Amino acid sequence: MAVSQKRRNINKQLGINLPQTYPLDFDPGILRATLLKSLLNYVKKYVNALAGKKVCFIGGGIGREIIQLSFSESFYAVNTDINFKLLSIASCHYKNLNLECSCIVADGAQLPFKDGSFDIVFLYESLHHMDDLGLCLEESFRIGKTICIVDRRKCLVSKLGRRLGLIYREVDGFYAYELDIKWFREWLKTRPYIHIVGFKRHFLYLLVINKTIHNFLIRLPFICYLDIICVKIINMLFGLLGNGIIIVAKK
Repeated sequence: MAVSQKRRNINKQLGINLPQTYPLDFDPGILRATLLKSLLNYVKKYVNALAGKKVCFIGGGIGREIIQLSFSESFYAVNTDINFKLLSIASCHYKNLNLECSCIVADGAQLPFKDGSFDIVFLYESLHHMDDLGLCLEESFRIGKTICIVDRRKCLVSKLGRRLGLIYREVDGFYAYELDIKWFREWLKTRPYIHIVGFKRHFLYLLVINKTIHNFLIRLPFICYLDIICVKIINMLFGLLGNGIIIVAKK
């Protein structure tokens, strides 16, 4: 069964209908911009310089991450997504900023690239949308030498969040799968050629994981900054309990 058909079947079973329009505002807002900057700074400690490297973003959407990274370094990027509309928007922004980035319609489980095509592959907030996490990871490691995963993880906090109604099905019609770290470690055991070089748990995803709360907070800049400070303090003290995860792995 084709991946796209499988996704439609899953959506139908869950009673989810894809909306006719998507939120297309390119400005990430204070909370998302801070989250993005913090996580990318952590990732960059393990990938060294990006200058001159070939970087692929799987499920990159409108590509905020690529633009954020390009502010400090120049590299060649490829942005892939199954949503042509989002890629069209991304392409316009890249052109306006004179960024060297190609936008390609592709599914994370069936990437149209040769083995080892990229120095770095980013799965930034996209792995949880994949129908088959294992297949997406296989494809990511097939085309890339270094893989950076930034997403949500399965834990007590996420379970509590679902019980309280803070974490729910995504509005874009794709069910959110949390990364089970225990499953991921078992998956790695059968692939000795992959080595984790960076691993961090955090609470930053609580800033944006609930769209209702996020859309309310961004109207109040002072509350946003206060929230950011509080979350940074919480991460310093209790980050290991957080529902966010950053993983950097190399072959």
